Amino acid sequence: MEDTLSIVEAREQLTRLPEQFDEELKTRRNVSAIKVTRHNKPVLAILPWELYESIVETLEILGDEELMADLRQSIQDAAEGKGEPWEAVKRELAGRNTSRLASSKGQPLTTPTPPHHHPSPPPLKTHSPAAAHWWVASRRPAS
Repeated sequence: MEDTLSIVEAREQLTRLPEQFDEELKTRRNVSAIKVTRHNKPVLAILPWELYESIVETLEILGDEELMADLRQSIQDAAEGKGEPWEAVKRELAGRNTSRLASSKGQPLTTPTPPHHHPSPPPLKTHSPAAAHWWVASRRPAS
């Protein structure tokens, strides 16, 4: 897909862009924004919604001093070999959901995972601080 369109070309292609973004994602595994120009000067960017959300989330994280401090500490800990292997964490989290008993009958209680807690990482389309934020946030003790 072209990464620059004139405003006239963008208007003509607008309804086809979502499918073009999907196709680009399938073939290149990532998607970039399209620069829209007027008189050869950039005036707009058109990008898939998921990319927009990722950028906004990244900016929110970068603007949060506490999260950034946690992220820096997590990066330092990882560089020093601290932490647990992901597979071990997954097993531990899976065990938490089925280890309690519902009653004296011995029936396992399957507790749904709370909405703020992810048992496995979300599929990542981009490599951004948002991915690291998820890991930092998921490792914090519940308040």
